[in-house]
Amino acid sequence: MARPENRGPRGEEALAQLGSLHPQLHGALALVSSCAALLRSPPGTLAAAEHLREWITYARTSGIPELHGFAAKLSHDQDAVVAALTLPYSQGQIEGFITKLKLLKRSMYGRAKLDLLRARALYAGS
Repeated sequence: MARPENRGPRGEEALAQLGSLHPQLHGALALVSSCAALLRSPPGTLAAAEHLREWITYARTSGIPELHGFAAKLSHDQDAVVAALTLPYSQGQIEGFITKLKLLKRSMYGRAKLDLLRARALYAGS
């Protein structure tokens, strides 16, 4: 999963050996690396939606059941995936706050009621 420029000669050799073991494995490696490149593309590019559709088509016709299932799940929620690839917004701060809140809730389990949990959550958020 390393970027091609960060692999080095040993990583490239290992990938070549894996690809030569089985032709289906070579196709899987190509599809996974193209999916990683698609996910790493900078947000805001409208071509990502077209690349995603092409990738889903290739994955469904690859004959690899795992990639076929992954492509089916992506196509069910394709609008959300396209929005995540094209829009510059991030939910990182919200996810961090939710993680902190869940940790606080787990640490207080069975010790206090909702009023103390609310006070600690508001204190932690400020």
